[in-house]
Amino acid sequence: MSMSGFSRVVRGALATVGALALLVALPLSMQAASIRTESAVLTIGPGQTVDDDLYAAAGQGVNIQGTVNGNVFAAGNNTTIGGVVNGDVFVAGSQTIIAGRVTGNVYAAGSSVTVSGSVGKDLLTFAASVQLEPSGSVGRDALVNGGNINLAGSIGRNLNANGRTVVIGGSVGGNVDGNANKLSVSPGAVVKGNLSYTTGQPADVAAGSVAGAVNTATRSPAQAGRPSFLAAAIGWLRTVVGLFALGLLLLLLVPGFTKRASDKLGASPWVSLASGVALLLTVPFVALLAVIVGAFLGGWWLALALLALYGIALPVGYVLSSLFLAGFVAEHAAKLHVHLIWTLLAGLVVLTLAGRIPYVGPWISFAALVFGFGAFGATLAEQFRKPPAAAPQEPMRPMPMAA
Repeated sequence: MSMSGFSRVVRGALATVGALALLVALPLSMQAASIRTESAVLTIGPGQTVDDDLYAAAGQGVNIQGTVNGNVFAAGNNTTIGGVVNGDVFVAGSQTIIAGRVTGNVYAAGSSVTVSGSVGKDLLTFAASVQLEPSGSVGRDALVNGGNINLAGSIGRNLNANGRTVVIGGSVGGNVDGNANKLSVSPGAVVKGNLSYTTGQPADVAAGSVAGAVNTATRSPAQAGRPSFLAAAIGWLRTVVGLFALGLLLLLLVPGFTKRASDKLGASPWVSLASGVALLLTVPFVALLAVIVGAFLGGWWLALALLALYGIALPVGYVLSSLFLAGFVAEHAAKLHVHLIWTLLAGLVVLTLAGRIPYVGPWISFAALVFGFGAFGATLAEQFRKPPAAAPQEPMRPMPMAA
């Protein structure tokens, strides 16, 4: 990849991180504009209008078919913009579909991003699959990072595309800078500027499709085997999206328990640490013992259920540590009161980035996991030990006097 291409990828990654961090950096007075959450699908119908910024989080997805006169911050499994957004769109989730009209920029991270509508300004994506349909358009620049990238629509200015396979089948009004294992410019495509790319194998560029100069470089097998910045960035974003989905599910289904478990880290850190170490060591041993005993007496499959719960509880502990970390910093250092959903997202962004610091990063991640796992176990134990609430008793009434 050329230095200019690399710098664009770096700027793109920083812009994505900034977009995610922005969700939690705003004061509550601004976030309180319109915050909506649902456990299933959150829908803004065709006849509805939101005259403010919209902060939307839902377990199954966000579906906007109406009009939003402001920015949209969406988190969920699937996000569809089928209406009109008069502002920017920030999306974190599995699948993102832009089928309507966005007058500003689109920042999307997840598994797949499809644009069949119009993006008025810039498009920035980090996804396994990116599709710009023939009906789709980007008004200015497109910085597209993904696994399989197919761009059949129109891009007003410059394109920077980085992925395993990149196919350009539409029009690009400026220059193209690409980095891919395989790149092709289809017949009928139009690149009005220069085409500069680095590939793992020779590119397939249709004759007459590029108006400017064509600059090419082929990676050696040794270079192709090295982990790229793009692969690391996509891996990090997938981790954040997956953990955020888990945390969002906890906040939607058991918000009270999640908040108590997170607070336990600050109220009883040593209890959380001791509980985490104990659970981390004893649960696999108990599961092994259950397999041995169950092989003779029956019920060995209970050990599999225990290990499954163990595997779920570990990332839950990491999520709880992220929630506590961001909440503590926001409340004590920044003096901000932020919605729990955006606090969770900020904590995950910071903690997962810290986990990638050489040498010390794995220890940071391990500590977060152990403390959070212990807080989860301790809070769960307290929940079971809590005595049931006594039924309210009616006050005694005086006996009627006999006549």
